[in-house]
Amino acid sequence: MAEYPIGDLIAERVRAMGVQPFYKRFAHDGVNGPNMATVYSDRGQGVRAPVVFYNRSNEAAGRLKPGDFDWNLIFSSGVRWFHSGGIFAALSPTTAELTIEGMQAAKAAGPESIQCFTNCAETAPDTDFFASVATDINAL
Repeated sequence: MAEYPIGDLIAERVRAMGVQPFYKRFAHDGVNGPNMATVYSDRGQGVRAPVVFYNRSNEAAGRLKPGDFDWNLIFSSGVRWFHSGGIFAALSPTTAELTIEGMQAAKAAGPESIQCFTNCAETAPDTDFFASVATDINAL
């Protein structure tokens, strides 16, 4: 979580929805970040589909690495789902490794659902990403 107004807004919305967050905090330098991912979209017009712009430049999540989260604490606090997507896994080589670490911890803890979108295999910087996960996780 980047410590700047957009990060504060996201944290407030997470609290308002009653979700227990587990953040690693990063100081924002006031100019370059790190930033929180933002998505901008219009409604489209007539037959024109909406235009969507994803700003993932210097995203704080790209700085996450294995060891940044206490998975035992997280899964012992009642977490029942672990979800990751291919975009997160592709943010940096360390986020692919963190995704694998989280999925292995989730499997050991036995939550109800472990999900990694299939595009993890297509977008993760490590071409053996899905193979690494599949050896430790029962993947569909």
